[in-house]
Amino acid sequence: AKIQSQLDGQFFISIVSADLDAPDPYYLMPLAERNLESEIQLLRISGDAPLQALADVLNSLEKLHELGYVHRDLKPQNVLLHDGVWKLSDFGLVLPPAGGTTKLTSVHSAWGTTAYCAPEQALQFGNVTAAADIYAFGCILHDAFVGAPRIPYQRHGGPGPLGTIIEKCTETKPLDRFHSVTALRSALLPLLATGGATTKSSVAPSGWAKAVASVVSWDTQKFRDLLQHM
Repeated sequence: AKIQSQLDGQFFISIVSADLDAPDPYYLMPLAERNLESEIQLLRISGDAPLQALADVLNSLEKLHELGYVHRDLKPQNVLLHDGVWKLSDFGLVLPPAGGTTKLTSVHSAWGTTAYCAPEQALQFGNVTAAADIYAFGCILHDAFVGAPRIPYQRHGGPGPLGTIIEKCTETKPLDRFHSVTALRSALLPLLATGGATTKSSVAPSGWAKAVASVVSWDTQKFRDLLQHM
């Protein structure tokens, strides 16, 4: 609550009031319209994608990381629509900058949410980097565009060029992921703007054997198509 109250209400759900020293400690937040989990479910029915929500989450994550914090529990339930903007909330597992005084007191809450946790969170929860939030964002992309069940702590993918971005976000080694939210945004938003994020390969599975014969003339996209098919 202390950290969340210090963050910009343009990007994060504000703390309206709080008394953490009261016999019954409390804090109050404004009522949100809905969370990203329900938004993804609604848009899946209509066939649309949560483009604005994803852009807003990237903006919030970028601000959070610039301040030195790592959320460590990024998931659709913690992204709330308030005043027309999708904002981050629930900072119960936030990791403050080096030298911060906030410490976890419950080993039972230290893992975050398994379906969105990066592999390193199971090994060194207290020392993860912003790359853990990049991994969780990749899982949100998987929710929005793939929707299939996931095996925790693994690399995930999906159809078309977007699958490559999901894979990059969810690499099991932190250094193999996008190095920053800025790099992730540069790869994702232009792709979503074209409307072809999940376009499948133009080469049928039975045609790959013949296609490989002309590998010397392939462009980058053709190689990506082959990797996605594999």
